[in-house]
Amino acid sequence: MMDKDYYQILGLDNGATQEQIKEAYRKLAFKYHPDKNRENPGTAEKMKRINEAYAVLSNRTKRREYDAFQHNFGSAASQRYRESHSEEDIFSGSDINQILEEMSRRFGFRNFEEIFRDFYGPRYQTFVFKRSVPPNRGTVFSPGGLLNNL
Repeated sequence: MMDKDYYQILGLDNGATQEQIKEAYRKLAFKYHPDKNRENPGTAEKMKRINEAYAVLSNRTKRREYDAFQHNFGSAASQRYRESHSEEDIFSGSDINQILEEMSRRFGFRNFEEIFRDFYGPRYQTFVFKRSVPPNRGTVFSPGGLLNNL
């Protein structure tokens, strides 16, 4: 997929509200969800870019930083942002899992963990702190699935 501006990926302009960003993500996540597009494996790559764009633009701090990259680097902003941030940085604190879990319950799609494991393979790991109330979940992207050795 051609490298695009995060706003363009979500079909929005730079002045979009947080509500518009979330609504655009929900529509695109439903349209390009891997379970709806099993016959077209290219949509998985598109969905990865949609997830990334949403994870950055839905977070006020990350969005502000991305906007500065856009000001400095123009159309190369998303590429520069990816180069300076790990996948863990990009996806930390995102509510993508909640949105995809909602789709899973509502439409019978695979859940967030299954989709991300398909997209990122052994580099994607999840964990749960069961002793906390409520249990806290986390996501870690590790090179070569290093968490399996811990």
